[in-house]
Parts: sequence; structure tokens; C-alpha cells
Amino acid sequence: MAQLRRENLELRQQAGYWRSQHAVAKQQIAALEQEVAQLCGENRKLQDQLFGRKSETSSPTDRSNHLDEPDETAPPQPRGQRHDRPGPKRRDYRHLPVREEPRVLPELQRACPTRGRPLTACGAELSEQVEIEIEAYRRLIRRRRYQRTCRCPGPRTVTAPAVPELIPKGRLGASVRVEILHDKFATQRPTERLLQSWRRLGLNLSAGTVTEGLHRLEPLFVGLYKALITRNRQTAFHQADETRWLVFIIVGDQSPVVADRTHASLRCGRWPSPADLDPFLPWNRPEAKRPGSKRAPPPRDLNAS
Repeated sequence: MAQLRRENLELRQQAGYWRSQHAVAKQQIAALEQEVAQLCGENRKLQDQLFGRKSETSSPTDRSNHLDEPDETAPPQPRGQRHDRPGPKRRDYRHLPVREEPRVLPELQRACPTRGRPLTACGAELSEQVEIEIEAYRRLIRRRRYQRTCRCPGPRTVTAPAVPELIPKGRLGASVRVEILHDKFATQRPTERLLQSWRRLGLNLSAGTVTEGLHRLEPLFVGLYKALITRNRQTAFHQADETRWLVFIIVGDQSPVVADRTHASLRCGRWPSPADLDPFLPWNRPEAKRPGSKRAPPPRDLNAS
């Protein structure tokens, strides 16, 4: 009986001990979960600062750098031309071709309405308007054929030479191809929008036909493309786009990029440079030097990075 009481007392003591340890563990787990949530929030904030969108222009309502009182700020200026300032100089369109359009009085109005005496011309009043005409048309090529009147050997019928074609047996003329290329690379407008504007003019072209023509014209620009690459390699200054893409590069212990081996990653930016193997191929550049680190040169194998 005494032994059972002793065992019961020991078990009660152990139960109280483990109950207290369980309460301490629950408190530690709650503290760790709160710390993990705070660290995840800080991580998201840092990721947003590094890789989030940034604007170089500040909001017009941002007054963090202004020390003036709200009453001392100047009122906003209205947009557009102001009445108290001279207007801009009118543009000159004398380089455009002129189509003269004479305007005369009808025959019945060329006499005095009271006595009926005829009016005599005494000059003209000039005015001009800028007009534009965009028209699609079919170019009908009529090749004249000639027949020989002599009996000399050879073909009896001679036909005028054919018109040179940019794409053999292509239905679209060179002016259409030039307009497509000019609109794509000069105005940066998608080809589908150009075709939509042409449909309003009555010219309904297939997008597949235009795309196939662009593929067939690509070999004609290979020489120009190689000349641009050669020219870029010979220039003393290399152009680079101002837009960058922030990335992380994981480097090993043997990498010469980071001298301090405790840092296993490097913040870099991808900058398009026309002086590399491809005129628009990007290369990696460190954003800033860390203490004890060296600036990394552009990698040789750009596709592997």
C-alpha cells in the first residue's frame, strides 16, 4: 500500500513537470511564429524594394521635400496656351506639293444684279489648306506584245519585259512592303493595327500573307545586320539602354565576383548593350560594390547566365 502511494506521488510530480514544460513550449512556439511572420513581411518589403516597379517621377501631391506652408504655395498653372503670352509660330508647309484649285463665280453671277453689266476679273484671293489622300489601288500592268513582220528565224511574238518584283509571284507591290516595314520600325505599331486601318480604306489583307512576306524579306537584311554589328564593335562609345532588370546571381566559392565568401549572392542588373555579340543582347553588371568585393566583367557566355 505504501509503495502504491509512493508511485502515485511520483507520477503526480512528473505530470506537473511535463505540464509546465508543455506550457513553456507553447509560449516559445507562439513567439517563433510571430517572429517568422515579421521576417516574412520584411522579406516581402525588401523584395519589393529590389524588384518592384519604380518610377523616376514623383507624385505631384508629394510635399515631402517642400518646407513651405500650404498657404504659401503658388496656385497650379492652367494647361495650354495662355492669353497673356504670344502664341507659337505657325508651321511652314511650303515643302509640300501644291494642287491649285481655281474657284470662279457661276455664269449667272458674273454680272451686276442691278444694271446687268458684266464683271471683269481683277486678280485672285489666295488661301490654302493642308489635305492628305491615302488610297489603295490595283496596278494593272499591260505588257505590249509585238509580232514580227519578217520571216527571219526566231520567235514570232516579242513581249515587253516584265516589271521587277520584290517577291517572285507576289501580289503585293513594293510600295505595300515598304509601308509595312516603315510603319513597324518607325512608329512601333503592331501590324494588325495597320491592317485594320487599311480595311477602313477598302484594302483587306490577310495577316498570314503579310507575315509570310516579312519572313521572306528577312534574308535581304542580313548584310545590313552584319554591317551594324561590325560598326558597333568599331565605335569608341557603346550605347546602353537606361532600363535595367534586377536579378540575383548565385556564385560559388571559387567565383572571382565576390571576394568575401560569406556572401553567396550578388545583386546585378541586365543592361541591353548594342556592342556585344548581338547588338541588343543584355549582359550582367553589378549594381553596387560591396565591402571587400570586386566588380564583375560582362560574362562571355551570355545565354548561360
